[in-house]
Amino acid sequence: MKTLDWTIRSEQDWDIPAAFMAKTLKPGDLVWLFGSMGVGKTTFVQRICKHLGCLESIQSPSFAIMNQYLCGTTPVYHADLYRIEHENELWDTGIYPLLDDASAVFFVEWPQRIPERIRAQFEAAYTANLDLLPDFERSVHLILPEK
Repeated sequence: MKTLDWTIRSEQDWDIPAAFMAKTLKPGDLVWLFGSMGVGKTTFVQRICKHLGCLESIQSPSFAIMNQYLCGTTPVYHADLYRIEHENELWDTGIYPLLDDASAVFFVEWPQRIPERIRAQFEAAYTANLDLLPDFERSVHLILPEK
């Protein structure tokens, strides 16, 4: 398992891991984004989408649960599952069929809301762990899937 780590000290520093992800991701890829509230999960997705060629403004899906964008020719789904409390609510979002969409890149914030038995089916997912550091810095720890 290959891992990469970055320390984010300024807004511009997000572009380093974001550019890496944009070069690495391809349609059918799934990215689990773990981290506390306000750590920068949506900011990271915004920067990745910018590098993927998305011209739309990437908004937090906190209230909508899921947003869809077109980045270049690639559809991008961005879900925020923070408000999901029960598994049956996930079915109502329509997320499950989209996780397998081979034509799209899918970012999921708060993936721990998806039962482990279902997440385990997606072994080829990227995992990004974001943490808050002292002095308002952030760390991005990326686990690359075994492909």
